[in-house]
Amino acid sequence: MNHMEFFNQEIEEVKDLSIEELRARIEEMAEAYFGAEAEAIRKKTKMQAASQVFNDKTSKLSATEREAMRVKDASYSPTLVNPLKSAAKKTASTAKTKKSLEDGLAALFGDKAEEAMKKLLG
Repeated sequence: MNHMEFFNQEIEEVKDLSIEELRARIEEMAEAYFGAEAEAIRKKTKMQAASQVFNDKTSKLSATEREAMRVKDASYSPTLVNPLKSAAKKTASTAKTKKSLEDGLAALFGDKAEEAMKKLLG
């Protein structure tokens, strides 16, 4: 059930209530909502305090010890990179650059392009 359907269902449930009943219902819902919100804020504050002390303590550890103690972030999902593919892309890119350099020199120097390329690359 989506939000609008739920809202319309609630309208149907409360439309025949008296003003006093509606007011009581609103007060009850507000108390529940704001109580839950206050509890969430307290929990978040406790989590932040614990995280700060945790980070202070782990900053004093060696890199290996810190990595072993690191808290996993539930929303963190790393993108794995295949080092072989990225190395292949770099090589292909370098070859493409060299080829375009050769083409550019050929366009500029004509038959002397090979000689210019040797001077340029050493």
